Amino acid sequence: MRARPSLESTVFPLAFRAWPTAVLSLALCSTCVAQAQSSWITPDAIYTQGGAGTEVRSLGIGITWDMPWQRSTSWGLLTSHLDFSLGGWRITGADTFSGRRTVTQIGLTPVLRLWIQDSSKYFLEAGIGTNIISPHYQNREKRFSTSFNFGDHIAIGLRFGPNGRDELTLRLQHFSNAGIKHPNPGENFIQVRYLRRL
Repeated sequence: MRARPSLESTVFPLAFRAWPTAVLSLALCSTCVAQAQSSWITPDAIYTQGGAGTEVRSLGIGITWDMPWQRSTSWGLLTSHLDFSLGGWRITGADTFSGRRTVTQIGLTPVLRLWIQDSSKYFLEAGIGTNIISPHYQNREKRFSTSFNFGDHIAIGLRFGPNGRDELTLRLQHFSNAGIKHPNPGENFIQVRYLRRL
């Protein structure tokens, strides 16, 4: 019997196997993209982020597109952007249900950001998007029943550097399938993101 290749060697081959699903996720958010400027194909920023959950660590990269929608409020200026992420999760527990140690996460998330009062430096943000987590995430305490999951987050951030091109964000992110299928234990991450505007 031929041995299966180790999933621990690299996360990226899983991402390439999951690309059709990522394309579908992009199509689902086409209404958001339709509101963007004509040059929406060119991203406005790139980022890297890392974080930790219950016996799991995450590392990811991504790109964002600014959206034209914005609104002034008594709390500050509300803006919006679209976030595409590609990440790998590394299970750190002593054992797992499946023996797998890595999974790939691909996500697309519309995000609202509040620039606090008249500040051009400090902001709060929140978003809810769609994610493919493949293969199904499992550790010794939790087992996801679907590859399709929602991801929602809240964050606080700081813009800095020349012309405000750099951002540092502290994020709380939750993944689950919203009860589509059980078990649905969900996973929470604390993440730090560094973003660079192009």
